[in-house]
Amino acid sequence: MKLSCEIVKDLLPLYMDEVCSPESRKAVEAHMKACESCRKALEAEMELPQPEPSPEALQEKKRGTRALWRMRLTMLLSAMAIIVLCVLLYNQSTGQGLTFTNWDDIYYAKKFANHLEAGELEEAAEMIDFRGSYDRTLYFLSLDRDSYSYEFQPLEIGGETWYFIDGTVNNFDEDKEYTDFLIWEELIFGWGDVIPMDVWNDYVENHAEKATIYGSATRITRERRSNNVFLPDESALFYPVQTSWGEFMLQDYLWEVLERSEKTLADYGRLFHQMPENMYLEVKDALDEYAEEQYRRTQDTYGYAADMTLEEYSDYSRQKYLKGLEELYAQGYTLEAGGIRELASPSNVPDRMVLLDADLMRDGESFLEFPLRIDVVDGKVVLINCSCKDPYVSHELLQPFEIS
Repeated sequence: MKLSCEIVKDLLPLYMDEVCSPESRKAVEAHMKACESCRKALEAEMELPQPEPSPEALQEKKRGTRALWRMRLTMLLSAMAIIVLCVLLYNQSTGQGLTFTNWDDIYYAKKFANHLEAGELEEAAEMIDFRGSYDRTLYFLSLDRDSYSYEFQPLEIGGETWYFIDGTVNNFDEDKEYTDFLIWEELIFGWGDVIPMDVWNDYVENHAEKATIYGSATRITRERRSNNVFLPDESALFYPVQTSWGEFMLQDYLWEVLERSEKTLADYGRLFHQMPENMYLEVKDALDEYAEEQYRRTQDTYGYAADMTLEEYSDYSRQKYLKGLEELYAQGYTLEAGGIRELASPSNVPDRMVLLDADLMRDGESFLEFPLRIDVVDGKVVLINCSCKDPYVSHELLQPFEIS
């Protein structure tokens, strides 16, 4: 684009302030190369002294700068607020981390953990709420002998009678018509404990999506879908066992119990959801004996609190648990607190528990099998449970971490 000298001289102020368009700038520079008059005019303009800005102009510039920074700060704070809001919403939906509803829970949980970590055991004990433990103790004392009985219901499967612990038959879908195969499949991938070897072999050979051998154990999987939507595969791990009642595949958790114990399968009849008739008839008396033993043990364990008020029970328990904590710490154990997360409770529980990532330590080794689950009610701590990997730490000593 070719420009006249008059137009170039009109553009010089814009050119010097670098506010003209790129195209105009290129056109002015092209003109300057060929026009000495316009070059001298530009040099003269650049040699002129720049006027000092007036105080009013300087004040206006400062106001503009402050307004710009206020706007940027407001935008930054708004963005941070939106991020925090999104994090809180996400945590509220997943039951993890800081949420709208657990500020006080996290504060008191951390305060409790800090007391334990610092060895301030009396302060920690003062924060514990014993109401839940008191109610549970009175509830156990109110149970009669029949409450501990094991009732089983018979069910015919494939021409044989099996006994299911009372209530578990209701796990079957009432609207679904079950064949023997569907019953066994439901038991294998659901709550079944003992599967006949012939049923297992048939399922593995003809129906399982995949079967993987792990030593003597076998894990099988099946494809799962709901309304034509594929879900993660279901799997089941079973071990073979030879018994006087026949050869079976045993659910992994029961097999592990037997492996760690010198007792027989019959001794653990109370753990079974279902068993064949010949096994049930043999363990029935043992189940009754165990129910009687459980009833007596409960009465002996909690009988001391039968006539106590809540205040008396709380004072007694606080001293008892404080003594347990002191003995743990005297043996070289300490509690190291980590992060605190919110733990979603079952749908019928309005509050959420707090998961305290704390560990019982000694000589740098961890002894708690999983973090402490606690609840916070009106600034008081309710400890839910924990488990210790050290077999020499007695249950009595662990009770400071198992109150409710």
